[in-house]
Amino acid sequence: MPMWLCGSQLCALNYQYPDRSMQLNQGLFLRNGTCGFVLQPDVMRTDEFSPFDKKSIRVDPLTISITVIGARHLMKSKRGLVSPFVEIEIVGLDCDSGKFKTVTIADNGLNPVWNRASTDFDIVCPDLALIRFVVQNEDVFGDPNFLGQATYPVKCLRSGYRSVPLKNEHSEPLELSSLLVYIEMRNPKEEEDSEIYSDLQDLRDCQDDLTSRIHELELRGDVSSAQQYRSRLHETEQRIMQKNRERQHRKYSSRQRIVYRRTSTS
Repeated sequence: MPMWLCGSQLCALNYQYPDRSMQLNQGLFLRNGTCGFVLQPDVMRTDEFSPFDKKSIRVDPLTISITVIGARHLMKSKRGLVSPFVEIEIVGLDCDSGKFKTVTIADNGLNPVWNRASTDFDIVCPDLALIRFVVQNEDVFGDPNFLGQATYPVKCLRSGYRSVPLKNEHSEPLELSSLLVYIEMRNPKEEEDSEIYSDLQDLRDCQDDLTSRIHELELRGDVSSAQQYRSRLHETEQRIMQKNRERQHRKYSSRQRIVYRRTSTS
C-alpha cells in the first residue's frame, strides 16, 4: 500500500503467498470491481501533494465511527471451539493509520456478540485509505489465529447497519461467515465535536514530534534526554485518551437526546 501512496503505478507482489499485502491489494482494486486499473485520486495529482506531509492534503477529512455488534459462523480449519475477537485497521497515510481491537468472546464462533464495542477513526485523506476487518481466534496460550478478513476502500463504505462478508487469506469468500457492524461517517469540522477534533489533531502532531525527537536522541546515545521526552510523550498519550473518552461521552449523550425526542413526539 505505501508504494501506491507514493505514486507507483506498477508494483510486484507475490500472488502465491496470501499475506496482508495481498489482501490490501485486493481491497484497493475493489473500487473498480477488480476489472482494471484504479485512477489516482485528484489529491495525488496536485503539485504540493506529499504522502509524508498531511498539511499538503487538500480534501475534507472524515471521521468514521464503527460499532462491532456481532458475528456468525466463525470456523477454524481444525475441530474445536472458537474464541473470536475482531481487529479493525485503517491503512493509508501515516497520519491516518490506526487500530482497534475488541475483547475476546470465549467459546462462541456461532453467534458471538460484542456488546456494541465502538471506536472512532479520524482520517485526513479518505481517498487513499483502506479499512481492514480481521477476525482472530485466541487459543489456550493467548495467541491469535486467523479466522477471516475483509478489506475495503474507505470511500466505498456506507453508513448504517452493515453485514461484512468475511474472506479467507486468499480473499476468497467464507460461506456464511460475516460481521455485523454499525457505521457512522461525518465531516468532523462540521459537527458539534469539531473543537475536540481540532484538539486531537494538535495532540497527535505533538505525539509525532515527540516520537521523532526520542528516536533522534536514542540514536545519539542521549538516554537521559530521551527519557524526559518519553515522559512528555506519555502525558500526551494520556491526554489523547482523555479526549477520546470525552468524544465518546458526547456522542452517547447526543444519541440519548435524539432517542428522547423521538419517544416524546411519538
